[in-house]
Amino acid sequence: MLPTDAKERKNLPIYSGFMRYFPDAIAAVAAVSKAGNDQHNPGEPLHWSREKSSDHEDCLARHLLGLGTEDDDGQLHSAKLAWRAMAILQLEIEEDAIDLEDAQEALARHKAETMTAAQMFDAAYGDPLPDTNIASVIVKAAETTARSCYVAGPMRGYDGCNFKAFDRARDSLERIGYAVISPADMDRANGMDPEAPGFEEKIKGMKDAAWKEVIARDIEAILSLSSENDDAVCLLEGWEQSTGAVAEAFFARWCGLHIIDEHGTAMLISEVWTNDLVASFGEYLTEKAVDDDG
Repeated sequence: MLPTDAKERKNLPIYSGFMRYFPDAIAAVAAVSKAGNDQHNPGEPLHWSREKSSDHEDCLARHLLGLGTEDDDGQLHSAKLAWRAMAILQLEIEEDAIDLEDAQEALARHKAETMTAAQMFDAAYGDPLPDTNIASVIVKAAETTARSCYVAGPMRGYDGCNFKAFDRARDSLERIGYAVISPADMDRANGMDPEAPGFEEKIKGMKDAAWKEVIARDIEAILSLSSENDDAVCLLEGWEQSTGAVAEAFFARWCGLHIIDEHGTAMLISEVWTNDLVASFGEYLTEKAVDDDG
């Protein structure tokens, strides 16, 4: 996690101390990332599939033997060596960031905070819910780790309500030490699974009151997080085109939570506010004006 303190950030000159030092090398490593994604995740957005080819030390040694030459796919062995070295460093830093002593304090605090969520869900849905109810998703997150993260992103209009993107983000964030609260998991726990028969009919048949319950559920999930605990909200690709995800992003900022991507990297929200978000809100107002005019 990048520091939030202004003085600490000055001691991390990412651009002047890294990007300006090694611009060509960074480009070569980025090319390795693209080639690897095309090989392991054809047709998917660029992302690091950490569960695939995780033998970084052995691979680094192999590429070390090939220094000064190209691998079979045309990529420089030295670029692949640098990629593996970065992967080892990233994983090492993430592992060291998990503080078990802080986890105990966070667990006690989260248990107290998330009981309200469990009670609200049970009341909202009437009968007592089974062990896999939506409240348990939040309670499980509180009992798992020192840091928690809520995933926000677009759903409606995407194939399978974009559950695969939510699942990919959940898996990625869990690998770096977050306990993840995913609306997709909460929907599944409430019987709303895109893979189950009749899913589309259920979505179309949801009344206004049901949608408000979902909104209350998601807001309560964000409220269960704590800025003092370095909790975060993860924004998926396309979030700025989703009314719900935009609202959740604003709400997370209001609560003082970190905003990150699915790899745990801090997002520069200010740039988005002045570009995509403004354009998205303008489109929304235009569409609403047309709808209101009949």
